[in-house]
Amino acid sequence: MALAAFDRLEDELTGYHAHHATRADLLRRLGRSQQSLAAYDEAIELAGDTARPPT
Repeated sequence: MALAAFDRLEDELTGYHAHHATRADLLRRLGRSQQSLAAYDEAIELAGDTARPPT
């Protein structure tokens, strides 16, 4: 439910790295690891950092 509500903000916040980091955390909590990693990667790219979060 939180993820669905959060995803409605996608169009407005897609260029904001914290949006993708938050989405990644929600996906991780749901056990959706691959999608979570992709969202973390997007957040990192937007933030300009090359480090990856631990898996």
